[in-house]
Amino acid sequence: KMAELKEARVAIKDKKFDEALRLVNALLAREPTNYNGLVLQGLALARLEQFAKSEESYVSATKANPDQPLAWQGLVDLYEKAPEKFADVSRRALPAYTKLLSQADLDPTKRFPYALRRAECMGKCDQRLEAVQYLQTLSPPQDQQEKLLQVMLTLLIAHEEALIVRQQQRVLGSSTREARLAVFQQEAQHVKATHAVYLQLLSTPAPDAITVRMLTAFPDFLFFELQAGAIKLDEALALLVKIASDEPFPPSTSDPTPATAAATA
Repeated sequence: KMAELKEARVAIKDKKFDEALRLVNALLAREPTNYNGLVLQGLALARLEQFAKSEESYVSATKANPDQPLAWQGLVDLYEKAPEKFADVSRRALPAYTKLLSQADLDPTKRFPYALRRAECMGKCDQRLEAVQYLQTLSPPQDQQEKLLQVMLTLLIAHEEALIVRQQQRVLGSSTREARLAVFQQEAQHVKATHAVYLQLLSTPAPDAITVRMLTAFPDFLFFELQAGAIKLDEALALLVKIASDEPFPPSTSDPTPATAAATA
C-alpha cells in the first residue's frame, strides 16, 4: 500500500497522470475508503481535467476523514481552477473554506485570502449580512485593510438591495392593508440588523474613496429604513446631519435581530 502511494506521488510529480491514476485505482479497488488514495486519485483526475470525477474523489476523501485538510484543500484548488465547470460553485466551495479556516495549522499566508473567499461564497449563498459580520471579526494584514472594507461594503449594499426587492415583492403580493403592514413589521427586524452593521462600517477609518461610497449609499438606505419603520424620522435626520458635518458616529442603539452565528477565521 505504501509503495503504491509513493509510486503514485512520483508519477504525479513526473506528470504521468494516467500512470498515477492506474496505481491509485488498484489500491482503491482493495481499500475504497483509503484517504490518501482518494486524495491522489482526485489530484490525478484534476490534472487530467476530469473535474467532476476529481470532485467525487475529494468528497469521498472528506467523508472518509473529515478532519484531514488535504481533501478540503484539493476541493478549494479545484473550484478556484475551474469554477465554470461546477453548478452553484459557491455553495460547493463554502464548506471547504470553512473547514480549512478551522485548521489551526493553516498556512498563515492563506488565512486572510481564504476568509475573503469564504465571505464571498456566503454572499452568493444569500448570507450577505452574516458574511459582513464574519469579516468584521478578522484582523487583516495592514496592506489588506482597504480590500476588506471594499468587500464588506459591496456585500452590505447588495444585502440592502436584496432586502428592498424582497420587501417590494412581498408587499405587492399582499392583498390587504393588514397584510402589507405585517410585511413592513417583519422586514423591519432585518433592516434594523443591517442598520447596526452599516453604522459600524461608517465608524471604521477608511480611505476617502470608500468613505464617499459608504456615504453615498447610506441616505438611500435611511429612506428604506424609514419606509420599513425601522428608524424614526428624527433619528434619520440626526444621522444625515452627522454625515454632513463629518462627526464621528456613535455606537448603534438599534435592537437588531440576532444574526446567524458565523465561524471565525
